[in-house]
Amino acid sequence: MSSAIAASHLHIDIERLHDHKIIIATASGQSGFGDTVCAIKVATLIHERLGIPVANIILNIASFDESIARFNEKYNFPHHPDISALRDIDIACYIIAPLNNTEKFCELKKKISKASPLLSLSEYNWGDPLPRLPASHEGFEAFKAARMGIIVSGEPTDKADERGILISEELKEWGLREDSTSSINRIFQLKKISPDLTRVILETETPEDAILMEFDASNRLYYGYSCYISTALSYVAAISKIDQMKDPIKNPTLILPIKIISFTDQVGKETYLGLLKYLREQNYGNLIVKSTANKILESVKFSESPKTITLIIGPISYSDSLTLWKCSEDETITTGDQSLSEAISCIRKRYGYEALLHKTALSIGLSQAYIKFSAEPAPTFGFGAFESPFPEMADRLASLYSDPSKALAFTNFNRSIIEEQDCSNFIVDEVSKMLSSHFTESIK
Repeated sequence: MSSAIAASHLHIDIERLHDHKIIIATASGQSGFGDTVCAIKVATLIHERLGIPVANIILNIASFDESIARFNEKYNFPHHPDISALRDIDIACYIIAPLNNTEKFCELKKKISKASPLLSLSEYNWGDPLPRLPASHEGFEAFKAARMGIIVSGEPTDKADERGILISEELKEWGLREDSTSSINRIFQLKKISPDLTRVILETETPEDAILMEFDASNRLYYGYSCYISTALSYVAAISKIDQMKDPIKNPTLILPIKIISFTDQVGKETYLGLLKYLREQNYGNLIVKSTANKILESVKFSESPKTITLIIGPISYSDSLTLWKCSEDETITTGDQSLSEAISCIRKRYGYEALLHKTALSIGLSQAYIKFSAEPAPTFGFGAFESPFPEMADRLASLYSDPSKALAFTNFNRSIIEEQDCSNFIVDEVSKMLSSHFTESIK
C-alpha cells in the first residue's frame, strides 16, 4: 500500500461536531498494551488530521492503568470503560487482537448499534503463521502476508482489505531532516523531556545548553524496548561493546522503558551475572542501574576505571518516548509492534527485533522484506529469550550494530517500508468517508 493514497478533501464543520462522538475500542488476546497504544495513536491521528475535538474521541480500554495513562497524556482523550452506557456514537474504530476474535467484535457491534459504519483495525499479526505463497511472491509480498502494521477491514477476518504500518509522522519528519552524525542536535532534544526524566538522565531539572553540551561531551544516549530480561541485558552488553568502538572516552547511558526487572529469579540472576562478567571483560569500571523514579537499583564497581555504563529502566510517558527516539543513537532493540513501527519511522535506526513466540512470522517477514528492499543478505531479526542464550545474543546484536554496511542498508529498508506500507492516509480517508455521511461537505 503506497503512502501516495491521499485522504479525501473534506471540510469538516467543527461547530457541528459538538454533538457527535467517535469511540475507539480495543479487545485483546493478552495484555493488550500494544493494542491500547495503537488505539491512542489512531485517536491522535484522527484528532490531528481531521480536527476532531479531543473531547469527542472516547477510548474504551479494559485496563486503563498508570502505564496506559502515561501514553494518553499528550491529549488526554476521555476514557470510558462501559460501552453500553455511551449514546450518540457516530463511528466506532475497533482495535482487535487476535484478528479472529469475533465474539468481542460482535459484542461491540451490538452495543453501538447506531454507529454506522464500524471500522475494524487489527494491530499487526497475533500468532497467525505466514500463508503459503507461490515461489514468485518473495520479499515484499511475504512481508505483507506477515501482517506488519494495522490491518484495515470491514470484518475481523484473515482476508484484510488493506494492510500497512502506522508510521509516526513526527519521527519520520525528524529522520528526514536531521543528520544522524550530529550528536549535539540529538542531545539538545532533551530540552523537551519531562522534568522528572530530565532529573534522572542529567541530574538536573533545567537542561541548559551548557549542561547538555557537557553531557554530550562525555556520554552517548541509547534507547530501546524489550520484554525479557535476557534480551534487555543482552542489548546492554552489545552496546557496551560497540560503544567502545565509537569513542572509548564517552560513557553509554541506556534507557529501556520496561518493568523493573528482577535480578533474583533464576533467569534474571544468571543473565545479570553474565552481564557483569561481560562488562568486566570490556574494561568497564562501573555499572549503575536506576529507575525512572530516580532510585538506584544496582551499583557495581569493577575497577578504578572511570568508564561507566548506566541503565535506566521503568515506565515513561509517550511524549518522552518520542523525544528519546530523537535523542538516541541509531543502534536500538525493539519488541512487539509499536516500538518496531517507531524505529522504522526514524529511518536511520538499526534494530534487532525481540521476537516473542507469537511473532515468529513477523520476524521472518522482516528478513524477507529486508532482502527485497536492501538487495543484500538479511540480518537475524528474531532475537529473544527463545532464540539464543546470553552471551550469544549479545554478540549477535553487537555484530549487527558494528557492521558498517548495515547503516545504509537499514536506511534504505526503513524508507521503503514507509513508502510502501504507511496506512495512516488510508485510515484518515476511511474515517473521513464515515464522517461525511453525517456532517461534512466535500470540497471539489
